Amino acid sequence: MKDKLYVIGHKNPDSDSICSALAYAEMKRRLGENAIACRLGPLNEETKFILKKFGFENPLLMKDARSQLTDIDMDVPNFINENDSVNDAWKEITKSNHKSLCVINDEKKLVGVLTTSNLSSIRMQSKKEKEKLMATASLESIAKTVKGTIVNNPVSYSDNGKVYVVTLNESSDYEQDFKGSICILSDGYVKQRQIVSVGAKCLVITCDQKVGPEVLQLAKVKDCGIITTKLDTMAVATVIQESFPIKNVMTKDVIYFREDEYVEDVLSKMMQSRVRSYPVLDAEDNIVAAVSRFHMQNYKRKRFVLVDHSSQNQAIDNIMDASIEEIIDHHHIGDIQTEKPIYYRNMICGCTATIVSIIYQENGMLPDERHSGILLSAILSDTLHFKSATTKEIDILTANWLAKIAGIEDISAYATEMLSASVSLTDASPTEILN
Repeated sequence: MKDKLYVIGHKNPDSDSICSALAYAEMKRRLGENAIACRLGPLNEETKFILKKFGFENPLLMKDARSQLTDIDMDVPNFINENDSVNDAWKEITKSNHKSLCVINDEKKLVGVLTTSNLSSIRMQSKKEKEKLMATASLESIAKTVKGTIVNNPVSYSDNGKVYVVTLNESSDYEQDFKGSICILSDGYVKQRQIVSVGAKCLVITCDQKVGPEVLQLAKVKDCGIITTKLDTMAVATVIQESFPIKNVMTKDVIYFREDEYVEDVLSKMMQSRVRSYPVLDAEDNIVAAVSRFHMQNYKRKRFVLVDHSSQNQAIDNIMDASIEEIIDHHHIGDIQTEKPIYYRNMICGCTATIVSIIYQENGMLPDERHSGILLSAILSDTLHFKSATTKEIDILTANWLAKIAGIEDISAYATEMLSASVSLTDASPTEILN
């Protein structure tokens, strides 16, 4: 789909600026553009009447022409749960080829960021620090990491984080160090029983070896977890210390952005940090994207068609930071300048809706009944039912043409009904005024 094309009228919008934007956006869509009609403020009572009569919703409210994060291409975010293991994180990073992951909780809300630097720093920590981290690993996480099966799962499992690889000729004196620890071994029912007896909290039995019945019974009494795996002892020893949850090593003080933030503001904040990738959240705090400095290079500016004005003081804020594609207007030529040649349509007539209707015809198109209705309404409004000094013959001819398409037989009766719809704001509720 093409980049969005915003069709927008002036500040303090009247019926002409709103109806012309709606009708011109519809024509551009029929010509293949991804056009969106917009407004720069609340609607007056007359315009509300027109849109309601012909079945239109209010156009999109915009306040600034600068590009937002939603306007640029960003990465699809990669998630990982805070309770997933370090081993899970390495696998996800390897699979996605990303340097960082967004860490979420069970409610899928952002709680941190995990980078390759976070993971690599684990290897630089002291033995005691690693043991503290390993002590937070659940039996289920250990089993998943070593691709094993839990044979005995105590009701309440905990260990001291120490990990030992046990050989068959291990001395009996050394067995006292196994108390509260995780022990990796292959076969030998005698050694299995000895280790459980001295108080080991977890046995990881490798090479697809079986657990002796007496050992299993003793493990139930001693609250010792037992895991069996097809991996060999070396493979288990290599990965087992990646079993603890990533929430213990992730970055919790996260720099993130909102999807409606302006690109130039985001880039300014990025320059104050050295983070590779930043989470992007929506209004409900859901992670919708990941953005980096790379995405800020040569980003496309928002595209606009200005209707019913051509002066900066009437235009959306920061219009000069956007790409102006077209201007359709019946007023004097304003002070807006463009970097490239554009389609500029300016005519001596009483209403921009008249020009929009003519452009429809020039493209061999007819506005449908609904859009004909709002274009007619705009002409009647801007020309005060053809009584304004700015009214031209082309306005009257165009209005009659539109009335036939819209199915309005008595233009005068409709004009009276429409113009009388304008009421004082003192009679409107706060909600009506804001909308």
